[in-house]
Amino acid sequence: MKIIIMLGILGFAAVPPLSAGESEICVEPIITEETMPTGLGKWELNLKFQYWRKDEADLNLWEVPAASLFYGISDRFSGEVTAPLLVRTENGERSSGAGDSGLGFKWLFSEETVSAPAFVLGLEIGLPTGSEDRELGEGRVEYEPYLAFYKDLLWAIVQGNIGYSYDWHKGTGIEYGLALAFPAGKSLLLMAEMNGARDFEENETELYATPGIKYEIKEGLGLGLGTPFGLTSGSFDRAVVIKAMFEF
Repeated sequence: MKIIIMLGILGFAAVPPLSAGESEICVEPIITEETMPTGLGKWELNLKFQYWRKDEADLNLWEVPAASLFYGISDRFSGEVTAPLLVRTENGERSSGAGDSGLGFKWLFSEETVSAPAFVLGLEIGLPTGSEDRELGEGRVEYEPYLAFYKDLLWAIVQGNIGYSYDWHKGTGIEYGLALAFPAGKSLLLMAEMNGARDFEENETELYATPGIKYEIKEGLGLGLGTPFGLTSGSFDRAVVIKAMFEF
């Protein structure tokens, strides 16, 4: 938590408040689901490389990578497809292969104004393409409707979401995320994110704080680095996430 507070202070001090519409930096978070639709006719490809470590279980999990492709069906509506490749080791035993893939849709139903954030309704569908026996997938179809918001505060950009996941029989959990982005130059962002999930079946809560940094290499090409660390006993202890973002 101290790291997130310090990032906020550094981001606020790095640059003066921006004028409305001045920032052209890509504001997609590193961990948190991006709030806004992609935009009519636009494609976006994200490649996320992740390493997660849980000391007590001697558990290591790599995504090498998770690929997400987005397309803007209209200015307010977009779709996405995600496919991860996983490597998992626990107590010396190794498994690898495809993880659960997913489909997603988001709809901007209320645009941002001077006094109010933008609001988005979304739906994510998890597909059981990963092996449940090798602990690479959940072994079932899951649905997660969610509500998200986005607000440019001029000196920072804040966005977040909360979702409820379920299969056809029962609710399985809730997920939530909050991301702050502080401009520290024309192409640089300091990031602070908080993400959590409550698993109803395992009766466990995961909660992560993630300081990070994002750099826009050129228009349509960005790179992000985040270092989540777990805040509860049900969380992984630490992680490293590298995210490459391409718009075309």
